Amino acid sequence: MTRVITIAREYGSGATSIAGILADRLGWRVLDHEVVAQVLEAARFVSNGPAEWQGDLWFRKLVQEVTWNGGIQRLAEGDEFSVRTRVIEEAARMGDCLIIGRGAQCILRGYHEVFHVFLQAPLRLRVERTAHQFRDRGELELTINERDTEQAEFVRDYFCQDWRDPRLYDLMIDTRHGFRAAAEAIFAAAGLRPSSLNY
Repeated sequence: MTRVITIAREYGSGATSIAGILADRLGWRVLDHEVVAQVLEAARFVSNGPAEWQGDLWFRKLVQEVTWNGGIQRLAEGDEFSVRTRVIEEAARMGDCLIIGRGAQCILRGYHEVFHVFLQAPLRLRVERTAHQFRDRGELELTINERDTEQAEFVRDYFCQDWRDPRLYDLMIDTRHGFRAAAEAIFAAAGLRPSSLNY
């Protein structure tokens, strides 16, 4: 049974929106770049006393993974990659989460109950979807291509893998038909029960 979904994506293909749909329906958590950054920040200041995240068991366990396993020292030494990797592995161990980016499809390759997805969409559509985030639309296409190149280089440099290699994924899907349709396809392909749907 699928308990973790990793999502790799072309920039502007809708990973955040699709993960949100899936998380809402399943009651799962989303681990993305922003949440990982919050975990690392909380771990750095965990000794300063109670914080609002302490009541969130899932988040607290991720922070503990950093603080109990030498993560603070590794962060101080500039080894953020290995700490982020441990956070992703701990999130997968707990299950019931969606992990966006950060090479999770490689870190969790071969893990049981993990389903790997790659999202893509035509460049024209990705430009339309992300135009509101940029002041200069003329630079938008270049920016999207740069972001995709960065993703590809990250996976190549850290994992010696081709970011677009279909062997890394259980499902590669074009999101041109909409985020809800993509979420439906992921549900079906991952073998999630229809009873999980919350319409």
